[in-house]
Amino acid sequence: MEKLPKIELPPKSRELEIETSEDEDGSIGVKETKQKPTRAEKRRLRRVEELSLVKKQKMESLHHAIQNLDNGEPVDEFRDETRRVVFFDEDTGQYFIEDGDKKKIIGIGDIISDYAWGIKYVPDGQMTEPSYRTLAKRILSNEARRGIEDIYDKELGKTTTGGSISPKQPLSQIESQWGKWKNRPEGLLWLGFIAETAVRELLNREAINNKLNFAVLRANAKEDSIYKIDFKIHVYQRSRGVRVKQKEPKNAGSKVGIQFGLIEPRFARRKAEKIKQIKEKFGKELPVKDILLIAIQTKEFADAFNKWLELGKPSGGPEQFLSRDLKIELLKAVTKNLVEINDEEIERIFPN
Repeated sequence: MEKLPKIELPPKSRELEIETSEDEDGSIGVKETKQKPTRAEKRRLRRVEELSLVKKQKMESLHHAIQNLDNGEPVDEFRDETRRVVFFDEDTGQYFIEDGDKKKIIGIGDIISDYAWGIKYVPDGQMTEPSYRTLAKRILSNEARRGIEDIYDKELGKTTTGGSISPKQPLSQIESQWGKWKNRPEGLLWLGFIAETAVRELLNREAINNKLNFAVLRANAKEDSIYKIDFKIHVYQRSRGVRVKQKEPKNAGSKVGIQFGLIEPRFARRKAEKIKQIKEKFGKELPVKDILLIAIQTKEFADAFNKWLELGKPSGGPEQFLSRDLKIELLKAVTKNLVEINDEEIERIFPN
């Protein structure tokens, strides 16, 4: 899990307050008496303090929830009746949900990634230990983490200087307006955000479920707005799974930014040039080793999102409705020259 950088407040803007006096000879004397923050600066700093308090409260709530979990007491967060119940099959060792009269197998990666699409889960109360506790802690930690990241983005918007931090559009608002936006210019803008989220969460699901040698990290508001990073790939120091004597993975410890563009090839060159300028401008200030552009032109993301909404937002997000070929293309494009994934692994991750 990536640690959030510390928020540093910029120097306060001041209004100079002066006192004037007239000497006997008629000359005017000017004396600085004090400096005071502007009203805008006061409001901004007050808002940052409020956000810091909310962030602290979220951490305290997480601590309290896990404490209740360890003590066998009810967890308030799980009282939400909109949560979908996750069951555990002790014979197969798999988690699953009930989809009508069918069982749908889901992994920890699915449970974690579905939260990006507004889907929350709760472990079945009859689930045995340690399966219940393991799953509950992952759910609670993921939700707290993402909530804190949202607060951190708002803090960045109030404290970052030298660039404009654009707020992220809530997915719930895009969903509610999609019916009228999808055939308008606004629809193309929000489709880019939908596609970016689908790609990020597809990779996150597969990385966690299949214990791949990388982690998918969400970009904060500054990385998104100023550095044009949609999400990040962090290559693990060592291969996951069984410990054997082996060489350290290529690019171990590397963190690379991904800019995903749902654009025509003729516009990709322009976007690539912009990324090159950003890398030259910020250099070592960048939070990643490199920024890679993944440009794809396809209608699949719009079709997948429409289908997901029409089916009542089933678990698995819109990305489950992307074609197998596109899923493989995305995984290969993002991990190229970073993580070695052979054809046998591809078949295991995306079986026919």
